Amino acid sequence: MRRLRQTDDYPWLKYLGAVVFGLLICIVVCLLRKIFEQTDTAQIIRILSDAFLLAGVLELGTGLLSWLRKDGTFDGLGYSFHAMRMTLFGRRTVDANGEPEAKTYYDYKQKVKAKRKIAWHLIYVGAGFLFVAILLTVVFGMVS
Repeated sequence: MRRLRQTDDYPWLKYLGAVVFGLLICIVVCLLRKIFEQTDTAQIIRILSDAFLLAGVLELGTGLLSWLRKDGTFDGLGYSFHAMRMTLFGRRTVDANGEPEAKTYYDYKQKVKAKRKIAWHLIYVGAGFLFVAILLTVVFGMVS
């Protein structure tokens, strides 16, 4: 039986983690751009806009990559690395779950098909960060 993760019981933890990660990215960008040394309001808004843009693009991009992965776009690449690992480290007849290892590309596609999930929490939170970045850009345009 598949063991449930903590986030399966509390799905809001995924969203909270994504928001915290995005805010950490914003803080790092603000500190690298020396936001606390700025005195001009337009420059502060510009730095905040850049920070939220980077966090939004990273999270939304990762979420959209999971969406592409759900459709099987990267199965060929995954199978190549799987076959390489089996060649380098020896063939095992069963995997960690006790199921037989995939020997053909079709078997591999059927095995990983059930494991694919779309990271909706990253898509929604990344879109939120992008929305804030767009608002800050509009405010920057009005202030400067």
